[in-house]
Amino acid sequence: MFLEKNIHYIVAGLMTGLVCFLGIEPNRFLNFKDILASSINVSAITAGFLATAMSLLITLTNETVIQRLRDFGLYIHLINYLKSAIGWTFFIAIVSAACLFIDGNGNTKYIFFLIWIFFCVAGAVSVIRVVNILSKILDKMSG
Repeated sequence: MFLEKNIHYIVAGLMTGLVCFLGIEPNRFLNFKDILASSINVSAITAGFLATAMSLLITLTNETVIQRLRDFGLYIHLINYLKSAIGWTFFIAIVSAACLFIDGNGNTKYIFFLIWIFFCVAGAVSVIRVVNILSKILDKMSG
């Protein structure tokens, strides 16, 4: 359970460390501002998708699979994972917007770039975790 709860931190930390080790900087990307703007859009859409999934889960209270999740105490974990993924995607949008306003080649830009990498990877892993769980629930409900 420890790995499942913290995998997004672990993978994000490793990827951010790899970016540091390889010396990848935002100046290497000619269109980095466009990448940031796109990440704002994608993260906002993802947050909306996850919020919709959470509202649908709340309406499925009488389904057998949901009842089993509640009986085993796993329903609250699923809701917490959804809230976490929504939070990460909002933070990606905020950090991306902040990075849009940073000019220059100094340490500040590089630090924000590393924070952005960390948030994007943690958010992606968090979303993948939720999608995998929701897919398993849908498989159980349809089978």
